[in-house]
Amino acid sequence: MKLAALIAFPTTVAVLALLLRSRLARRLVALPSDDRWHERPTPVLGGIGIFAGLSAGFWLTAASGAIHPSREVTGLYWGVALLFAVGLFDDIRHLRPLTKLAAQLGATAIVLATGTSVQLIGNRFAATALAVVCVVLVALPFLREPEPESDALDELDEAERRQLDLLEARDRALGALKELEFDHRTGTISDEDYRTLVGPLRREAASALQALEREASAPPERGGPPGEGDPVVERTRAE
Repeated sequence: MKLAALIAFPTTVAVLALLLRSRLARRLVALPSDDRWHERPTPVLGGIGIFAGLSAGFWLTAASGAIHPSREVTGLYWGVALLFAVGLFDDIRHLRPLTKLAAQLGATAIVLATGTSVQLIGNRFAATALAVVCVVLVALPFLREPEPESDALDELDEAERRQLDLLEARDRALGALKELEFDHRTGTISDEDYRTLVGPLRREAASALQALEREASAPPERGGPPGEGDPVVERTRAE
């Protein structure tokens, strides 16, 4: 097992270092929010590095003859691999809840089919009945689709349409500015390119914010102008 650890750790570090310099680092990010501690977009690539290290340690150690994986252990690996693949795809494409539930059941089936068993109840009939009830209870919320009261959309008047256009312009400008600052922090673009691009983007964002504030006919619900509290917005206003 020491050999597996010696292989897994450097593999994880190397994979994460490569991923942080790739385009994937800009796509798989957790944005700042009230329930997160970070204040800037942060890549969520740790799972990829951990799975790469696990796979390298497991298979290279097995290939060297240091370990001889049993059928049960190999089944556990492939169950984990399925959950990892589905989770990664969900981060990129956002799968439906039923699809994720099916993947979890598939991973469970792989583990059970390769010989792993967990016995909590001695009676097989009672254990099977309990398992069916648990699966139904877990799946029930995913099977219930809330019925919308109405799919009809109210027609926007001229003022609401203008407000919507301004909101979209603001979001586009701030999104481009945040992506540029993130690319600069991670070293994707040089200081010179950053200085060339940041000025026009900040002016565009400031113009969109000012236009939106002029159009606002009532104070926002949260007690401040649009974007208050966002560090990028605050710096843009200050400039």
